[in-house]
Amino acid sequence: GISEASINPRFVDSLKTWILVSNKNFATHYRVVKFKTLNKPYGKVNNYYADGKLHSSLYASYIGIDINNKDSIIKNGPEISYYKNGNIKSKHNYLNGKMIGENINYYYSGKKRFIANFDFGKKNGLELGYWESGNMGQKTTFIDGDIYKNTIVYYDVDGEKIWSVFNYFNNKLHG
Repeated sequence: GISEASINPRFVDSLKTWILVSNKNFATHYRVVKFKTLNKPYGKVNNYYADGKLHSSLYASYIGIDINNKDSIIKNGPEISYYKNGNIKSKHNYLNGKMIGENINYYYSGKKRFIANFDFGKKNGLELGYWESGNMGQKTTFIDGDIYKNTIVYYDVDGEKIWSVFNYFNNKLHG
């Protein structure tokens, strides 16, 4: 049997800390999830702003509570997050709780902000950043989560290259 957690949804203080609260009047968000068995969700998991607007939808292989009364989740599959105006905020993909593949972040207006590729939680390949106008803002190359050599290129709001000389070593800016 599948149980519906929306009968007694999980109310939380914020999506950053995901600490459970017992009274929905103190919650900033809540989650609706169906469980196949204990801590094993079935189907799509939806998170909502306190006012009932959809915040995000995702798939997970585990949802539970840790010893600090904090939400514990292992995401598996696509996750789409939304701004309060209904525009998409981000599209991420997960495998066993780690980001994989192409992940996209958007401005409040709905225009693309960043596109990055992930390989089991680490950025890999070209990350592209855009100005809200749609023009290129930056290009950065990552290998296994680290910035590769001097490969950050920044562009002005018109999309013209303005500088690209940065010295990175072990993913930290030097000099």
